[in-house]
Amino acid sequence: MLPFPPYRFGNPATMGAGFVGPLDGYSLVYAMSTGRRLLSSWTGNIAKIRSTGAGTPEQDFGAVAGLLDTAGIATFLGADSGVFKTLYDQTGNGHGLSQSSASKQPAYSATGLNSRPTMLFDGIDDGMISVDNIPAQSSWWGYIVTKRSSRTAPVDLWCPVSYPDTAVSYRLWETVFGLQQIGYNNASGASSAIAYSNGVAYAHLLKGTAASTYAKSSAGNVISNANDNSIVGGFKYTVGYRNDASGYFPGHICEIVLGTGTLTSQQETDIFTQLNAFWGTPIP
Repeated sequence: MLPFPPYRFGNPATMGAGFVGPLDGYSLVYAMSTGRRLLSSWTGNIAKIRSTGAGTPEQDFGAVAGLLDTAGIATFLGADSGVFKTLYDQTGNGHGLSQSSASKQPAYSATGLNSRPTMLFDGIDDGMISVDNIPAQSSWWGYIVTKRSSRTAPVDLWCPVSYPDTAVSYRLWETVFGLQQIGYNNASGASSAIAYSNGVAYAHLLKGTAASTYAKSSAGNVISNANDNSIVGGFKYTVGYRNDASGYFPGHICEIVLGTGTLTSQQETDIFTQLNAFWGTPIP
């Protein structure tokens, strides 16, 4: 038996026998997790871990019984610490996250959230960048699971559209974590806030179209307005920092998903319920 329940977000009629991925049956742009296999169709690696020890070797690791091979990583690292160099996109679309600069790679935390592995960002210069540009999305949804450590200034967590490390940047939409709040900014310049406390694990579910913005936290707070939050294609996205190499996020990030289309209210409930079962985030 699997060491965790079969996580079912999708339509059972479209799911094959054997392993059931938590995102089977959904139309996805990208899907990454530091702790588990998300799709039954994905049999590749979950992450590339680099050792900070002598020679700084690196190695790809997949899943064992649906979970990241933490035992294999422990053997690989020995007494040394490790960092995430790559987090693979499990959809097969090739929109994964990577960081080529060794000093900016987030730490591997074996038990970062709910005793499961996470990326641990230092809040100084750590950040992950998509390996390629993502396509335009007129209607989309997504979620991210995090736990911030501490901060006294605004920081950025996830920029679904970003043009990293340039003096002239284009930012359609971004998630910004600030002083006990989470704000949502878009091209229209509108913003709102949701309570977000240090040291607390959250799942944030996001939806956007050309005429709507929606965000719901696992604490039960909601933002909803008529602003344009469609995604323009041809740009990269960033996790853990802003597109102009600032606003660095301090804390744990463990699952990032972007889907196309929309979700029903029941699907939203299902997602929060299953994230609670795996990551321990609250159910709103």
